[in-house]
Amino acid sequence: MRRLSKSVPTLTGCVLAAGLCHAQIRVLVDQVGYERLAPKQAVVCGSKTDRPEEFVLLDAASGKPLLGGRLEPAGEVRNWTDREFWLADFSSFRQSARVQLQVRSGGAVVTTPPFIIADDVFERHTLSSVIYYFKGQRASGAIDRADRHLKLPDGSGLADIHGGWYDATGDYGLHFSHQNLTSFFNPQQHPLVVWSLLKTYLALGDRRDENFTEYRRRLLDEALYGADFLTRMKRPDGSFFESIGAPGKEKRAEDRLIQNPNWRTEIKQKPDDGGNGGSSHRKQDSGLVYQVSFRSGGGLAIAALALASTMPEDGELPRTAYLRAAEEAFAFLNVHNASMTNDGKENILDDYCALLAATNLFNATSNRLYLEAADQRANRLMARLTSSGAWRDFWRADDAPAPTSIPRMPASPSTALSNMPASPPRSGDAWLSTPYGALSASSSPSPQR
Repeated sequence: MRRLSKSVPTLTGCVLAAGLCHAQIRVLVDQVGYERLAPKQAVVCGSKTDRPEEFVLLDAASGKPLLGGRLEPAGEVRNWTDREFWLADFSSFRQSARVQLQVRSGGAVVTTPPFIIADDVFERHTLSSVIYYFKGQRASGAIDRADRHLKLPDGSGLADIHGGWYDATGDYGLHFSHQNLTSFFNPQQHPLVVWSLLKTYLALGDRRDENFTEYRRRLLDEALYGADFLTRMKRPDGSFFESIGAPGKEKRAEDRLIQNPNWRTEIKQKPDDGGNGGSSHRKQDSGLVYQVSFRSGGGLAIAALALASTMPEDGELPRTAYLRAAEEAFAFLNVHNASMTNDGKENILDDYCALLAATNLFNATSNRLYLEAADQRANRLMARLTSSGAWRDFWRADDAPAPTSIPRMPASPSTALSNMPASPPRSGDAWLSTPYGALSASSSPSPQR
């Protein structure tokens, strides 16, 4: 029996229920709902002794059957003991409805809670909450006032770098990325948020649906708030500061500081442990130790600011300031990026983050120098798409010939490639002839069959 592969859709809420499959058959659906015209699947989880064969889609109000079908065996997941999976595909049902999915196994009948099938499900039922969440996470009050007068790391003066969003509930740090000491685990928090908000604003505009008007207004407001913060974090003749820290148990506003992001994580042994979180792995006498590389937030910050410069209105800062910060940072990192990394060498994250930066700068300026830089990074990425032994079509993260497992990063190589500008084909450009839509967004390879 084949193993459950990564082609099975990720369903919201499945993870929470996965551990419960031993007890009885579970039918895992997306509790937000399904797009009316999109593929629609549910995952049935049971034990090796279960034999579910069919499913029925029911009208939630009347219980009337709307669609029936056979379950498709999907095998098991390696190291998940005594669990088997099946797929219920109800993509052929294309009506708007409130429904339930029912599965029978032996004498047992399992029926899901009601869920909806409709147009624009995620936009209508999640987008407003997502935007509201970020607005609620804005740095404010005493913390915002403190961030307007932070001491520069070299003691030469003060910097106004207020703005941004708190990293998490109870964590008042502000980060471009917060694992700069690692080669691959770079979450790219603030830059990714700004870029994603702007891309969502543009995507909804392309829909030309007046129902999204207020969503778009709020998206742009939040995105430009973030772009203002990215611009303030830009360093003259350099990159961007990476972190504003909130050290100490009480996380007092007066203790905030521009933080060296290159600390090694230490587990707290008692509640009053605090400080900068551990020891640095780089020398403290270099001002660059506080700044980002392409892969630790710089590439996506440049991409976000270049994109923000093309918006229909200014934020608190003018759009010209966004573009100037983006171009200056790109010029600096294009020369010095390797020395800004933890190990002194670039990897796949630098390639796709720099590609996003160059692509958005070209779109904002029409300067072919950025198109050439994007071309170079794209070709480097394509050279990383390889096969080895039993593995095929995987992204080689570093110089190793075998598959290298890295965290699934927010801006994937395929995303970067698919955002490249249209350009007349030129011989020798591998990326121009590559069907990007066919590339896997996953950093995990698949075995050959």
